[in-house]
Amino acid sequence: MIGFATPGAVLSGTPVSLPVRNLVLGGSPRVDGPVAEHVRMLTGRDPEVLPPIVVQRDTLRVVDGEHRVRAAVLREDERIRAVLCEGTEAECFLYAVRSNIAHGLPLSLESRRAAAVRIVREFPGWSDHVVADLAGLSDKTVGALRRSTSEIPESNTARIGRDGRARPLSAAQGRRQAGALLAEEPGLSLREVARRAGISLGTAHDVRRRLDSGQDPVPDQRRSRAETVPEAPPRVDAALLLRQLRTDPALRSSEPGRVLLHLLNLTGQALGRRSDILGAVPPHCLPAVAAMAEAYARDLSGLAEQIRAALPDPH
Repeated sequence: MIGFATPGAVLSGTPVSLPVRNLVLGGSPRVDGPVAEHVRMLTGRDPEVLPPIVVQRDTLRVVDGEHRVRAAVLREDERIRAVLCEGTEAECFLYAVRSNIAHGLPLSLESRRAAAVRIVREFPGWSDHVVADLAGLSDKTVGALRRSTSEIPESNTARIGRDGRARPLSAAQGRRQAGALLAEEPGLSLREVARRAGISLGTAHDVRRRLDSGQDPVPDQRRSRAETVPEAPPRVDAALLLRQLRTDPALRSSEPGRVLLHLLNLTGQALGRRSDILGAVPPHCLPAVAAMAEAYARDLSGLAEQIRAALPDPH
């Protein structure tokens, strides 16, 4: 199983009372519609013992609990307990899928297949294993759905696996994308080419050398392994890993854990705006900022080594 439930979607945690008439139904992963028999069964239940529904804060759209809302309408209840959810439409849909698979009335196979198609369309870079875990299907089924649905965009160079790491679909694909970038933007730095194409800096150098000499960016398959420039190790999707950590109650329930999540979030935001930040630093402050960044990088690297050393032996 993957280590995250709902990337980006965050629940408020404290139930609130909402007017039933203000709620918006629709967008459920249940493609075959609500089950009337289940609604009638819920109508006879005490609403106070039922779990609160989940509602998207911005739109008041019901993310989880459509049957409970329909039962409340039949009982002519004016209000219903709800937990507010913050996230994009796609992120809230993911939560709805996971919730319906984990508890309550299970999704039909048709609904799970439709959910997988939508997840792949929204997140084409996710691997078949990740989508399969989310939708309650096999990875082979997800792969077949991906291949049979023409409107699903292809991920450029990599797929993100269960561990949050991005792995290239093929070395040749990364090289060809690098070649296209160099042709379209000759002034682009090799470091930026490597980042966009998902290859190592050494491979980017080799691609430019081959283009300059009139060769194809992808070496001939007969080229010996010793001559081939090694690809970069799998990259980590830090934003995805942070979303996973933010849904972990063990971290969110303690003060040190919340401090860690806040620190990781601020670090990610700062690195994402590094160009703006550098532009705001006066020239006379650059040496001090560079020295501090290097010092923090060494400390964080040391922390990473300590954490890895504390990991249990997989054997």
